[in-house]
Amino acid sequence: GMSEREAQWRHEIRTALHVQDGTPELEPTTHSKFSPTEGVRVERVSYGTQFGMRIPGILYLPDPMPKEEIPGLIIVNGHGGDKYAWYGMYSGMLYAKGGAAVLTYDPTGEGERNANRESETREHDHIEDPEHMGPRLAGLMITDLMQAVRYLGNRPETDATRISAMGY
Repeated sequence: GMSEREAQWRHEIRTALHVQDGTPELEPTTHSKFSPTEGVRVERVSYGTQFGMRIPGILYLPDPMPKEEIPGLIIVNGHGGDKYAWYGMYSGMLYAKGGAAVLTYDPTGEGERNANRESETREHDHIEDPEHMGPRLAGLMITDLMQAVRYLGNRPETDATRISAMGY
C-alpha cells in the first residue's frame, strides 16, 4: 500500500499539474489490424483521456501470440515525435518480436492530434498565456501516459503487473 506521505505527495503533484481526480473514461476502440512485418501484428487503436479527447495509438503484438500473458511497453514520443516516428515503429516491431505488447501514441499537438494532421510540429512546446497553461499541458501529457498504462493493463494479452514506459 501507499504511505500517507506518498499519498500526499501524489495529491500535490496532481494538483500542481491540474490532473483531474478519478480517471477519464477509457472506452478503447480497435479501428483496424494489419501485419507490418513477419512476426508482428498491429492494431490501430484509440482510447480516452482528459477533456473528452481521444488518443490515437498503434499497438504492436507478437505473431503468433504466446499462450501466457506478455509484458507491456509504452513508447512515449518526444518533442515533435508521434506514433509515425521511425523510432516508435522500429521499437514497436523490435519489442513485439521479442514478445512484448508495445503501445505508442500521438502526444497532444502531433500526428492525428494536430489540427492539420502534421508530424514534428512541436505544437505543445509553444509558450501560451495564461501562466497555468504549461502545467495543464504537462498534466495532460501525464494523464495520457496513465491512460496508456490502463489501456495496456486491460488488454487480455498483457500482464498488468509488467508494464513499463520508455521515452525518446
